[in-house]
Amino acid sequence: MFFLINRQAVLQSPSRRYGEILATVPLPVPHFSPSVDVVELRDEDRGKIFMSSAYIENSPFILIHVKPVEQAMGRWFNLRSELLGFLVLSTALILGVVVWGANQFVRAMRRRTNAGSRCSTRSSTATSWRRSGAWRRESLTRSTTRSPSSTRRRG
Repeated sequence: MFFLINRQAVLQSPSRRYGEILATVPLPVPHFSPSVDVVELRDEDRGKIFMSSAYIENSPFILIHVKPVEQAMGRWFNLRSELLGFLVLSTALILGVVVWGANQFVRAMRRRTNAGSRCSTRSSTATSWRRSGAWRRESLTRSTTRSPSSTRRRG
């Protein structure tokens, strides 16, 4: 709400909240400033308010604008809440994907390790079989145990 006061805090325009013309305003008169000033005050009825003031050049009047802090900052508080919610959800999603990916990676490594241990057991058995010379004995026993019909020449 906007209204005009003079330097003695007397209303020069009607105000819905602070009375009719020529009534005294219960707000402090702002100090002179060539630019717009904004201060946070406590109003008896409304609680915390923002009061902005601007001195009008070449006149004894001051333009005053009063707004409750909740009304002025409401959009910012909503935006802050939305951004915090987005941050929390994004963090939870990222953590979920990281944990899921780590679990998939560990499972794949375990599968490869298990498959590799089976292969290495087979290869180590085959290697020890070759080194022991068992293959020679086996091939010798195969050739000596052939049946006479298999050793005949075909002609």
